[in-house]
Amino acid sequence: MVANTDPMQSIRAEGFGYRSAVEGPPKLIVLIGMWLLFGPLAVGAANMIIAGGRGLLAMIPPILLFLCSTVVVYRVTRNYVVRSRL
Repeated sequence: MVANTDPMQSIRAEGFGYRSAVEGPPKLIVLIGMWLLFGPLAVGAANMIIAGGRGLLAMIPPILLFLCSTVVVYRVTRNYVVRSRL
């Protein structure tokens, strides 16, 4: 990845890094990093969902955050486990 001063290029570079981690065969450090980034997000979103009580419309962002975080963690972990068996 390269350092960019342009905000749009920076967003694209960050997205490329996340896509590479989810789609490709990740290394152990990438697996740990993704767990450290998205694991707490999933736990925090789950706590917000469990606490609830703010109405259905207010629950949509925590539900989406929980789903996205768990999917990222699941896919990276699955790719790491499957690739390490080969």
